[in-house]
Amino acid sequence: MDGWQYEKQYKELNQICELFNVSKLYYDNTRAEFEGFAEQGLLNPVMEPVTLNAKNQTKMAANLDMLITNKRINLINEQRQTSQLLMVDNALQALESPEGHGDSFWSICMGISNEDEGDIWIRY
Repeated sequence: MDGWQYEKQYKELNQICELFNVSKLYYDNTRAEFEGFAEQGLLNPVMEPVTLNAKNQTKMAANLDMLITNKRINLINEQRQTSQLLMVDNALQALESPEGHGDSFWSICMGISNEDEGDIWIRY
């Protein structure tokens, strides 16, 4: 969804939630891009905002590390995703590049983590 207008993004995510019967979808709310849509009730109710901070970033990164170490997650073989995963350092910082700054890393982390409980939400 890189380069997409926010309106197009939320509409696509709403469709994905419906088509795949998504039970929970976290989205990055650090800069509040979807805040207006949420206030208008335009987001699917399963969509939950996450404001990234040091505490939840550390927890999410640890969950991802555990899945990778234990070979419990299969990642797609895609150069952009791989480079963004490798771009994030031990301090959970990523250099800005033309392809983003670790966006794939944080998207995967939000996709596998239950922020409130610290549980891993992955089914296979």
